[in-house]
Parts: sequence; C-alpha cells; structure tokens
Amino acid sequence: MKNLILSIIFLSAATFLGLHLYKKGKDVEWIDVEESAPTYLFPARMELESADGRRVDVIVVARNDKYVQFVRNYDREKFVYSLNQLTGSSRKEVMRYPNTGLKDAGQHVADGSLTKREAQIEETKEALSAINRRVEDLSRVFEQSENPTNRSEIMRQIETLERQLQEQQYKLEALVL
Repeated sequence: MKNLILSIIFLSAATFLGLHLYKKGKDVEWIDVEESAPTYLFPARMELESADGRRVDVIVVARNDKYVQFVRNYDREKFVYSLNQLTGSSRKEVMRYPNTGLKDAGQHVADGSLTKREAQIEETKEALSAINRRVEDLSRVFEQSENPTNRSEIMRQIETLERQLQEQQYKLEALVL
C-alpha cells in the first residue's frame, strides 16, 4: 500500500513537471535537426562563431539548453558561453550534441559565466541523474537476488532513493518556476 501511494505521488509529480516543461517548450524557438542525424559525443573539436563575427577553435565538452561549455584550443582556458551569442550555424552544430548539463557549474558561478540559480539547476539535474542510475543498478541487483533478506534490504534502499528523487524533483521544479 505504501509503495502504491508513493508511486501515485511520483507519477503525479512527474506528470505535473512534464506538463509544465511541455507548456514552456511550446514557446521556445526550436532548431531543426535531422531525425536521421548520427549520434554526436563530447569532447568535440569545432570552430565556433559569435554573433559579432569572431571565430575561435575550441573543444566543446558539454552543453545544456542555454549554454555551451568549451576549452579554447590555443591556451586551454575553459569558458561557458551563451548559445544565443552564437551564429545560427554554430548554434545548430552545437545543438546536434546531447544535452549533458554543464560540468563544474559551481566554478562557473565564481567566474561570472553562470548565475547561481542556473548552477543550482544544473547541480540538481546531476543529482537526479545520479539517483536514477543508482535506482536502476539496485533494481538489477534486486531481480537477480534470491535471498529474501537481501531483497527486502534492496527494496528499502530503493524506497529511500525514490524519496530522494522526489525531493530533488521538487527542488528542480521550484528552481525552474
């Protein structure tokens, strides 16, 4: 019964968040990327062009919906740059890569390239991802385990992680709104 109630709460929260993101996404100008495009992975070497015409040879290491994180080739200095400040062709090239979230978001708050709120959103997404991976791992172990004691211990760990997941989702929801 407890699991049923937790599942209903989780599904309600996921539905609410999904609807919110869907409504928010309808207002965004999406860049078309071909459906049959190959999978791109980081790090990736490319030349980016800013909206004011400056070009720089970089190694892109991560991106999210608003920013691209890269290392400048000639001096290995790290940067976080707004996608809106890139030309359309550079932005389209970056958007072919998966949305991985930014690495070391806290460091970029210190140097001023990200706001504290944006860094908190990135860190919360990373925490959600880590919890989901742990739940998946424990679920696999649970399926393979035949010992009732081990299974009940694993189930308790999964329930604890699901509560943490729900807390992180609420935190993300509060940050996004």
